[in-house]
Amino acid sequence: MVQHLEDSKGLMLSLGRVNHAIAFAEVRSLLEYLVSNREVTASLPIYVDLLSELERRGLCGPNSAAHERCLMAEARLLYYHSSTSRLFKMKIMREFLNDALRIFPNNSVFLELFAWNEAKTKIENRIRALVRDVVLREGAETILGYGFAIWAEMRMIGVGGHYNPHAVRALFEQAVETDGFAFGLSLIR
Repeated sequence: MVQHLEDSKGLMLSLGRVNHAIAFAEVRSLLEYLVSNREVTASLPIYVDLLSELERRGLCGPNSAAHERCLMAEARLLYYHSSTSRLFKMKIMREFLNDALRIFPNNSVFLELFAWNEAKTKIENRIRALVRDVVLREGAETILGYGFAIWAEMRMIGVGGHYNPHAVRALFEQAVETDGFAFGLSLIR
């Protein structure tokens, strides 16, 4: 079965059908996950191998849609494992998402998974650091990034059991004052 999946993935890559190759790799990863008694670290190298093969064949670059789809497939497996397994190291998910968000800082799935994973630890500074250093770093701000930053800040419960309205207001003001997109107002003029 494993050999068939590998051969099919190779055939799809030879034909340039990247989405099909990713699907075969994902099925192989799930099979490896189940065979290894739900040990997620046994199936993660399959995605690393797929990405290196895609790059070697010139079918995907570091910021390509194929690269993002491959990381999304890996994120699905990590999410499934972390939500169904009692023995899961959140560090695995955190490290994966940190790397994925450095490449794709505006991927809403990665952002939400990061917030979901960190909500379990009740350490809010990691989310704020991600927002500051990756999502809203100077020159890379987007509407999606500000939307996520505001949403995440409103989910953080501080002293008194409420979010910090001053932090939320500051993010709104920063978003409005950001040059480059001005929420589409420059297109209207």
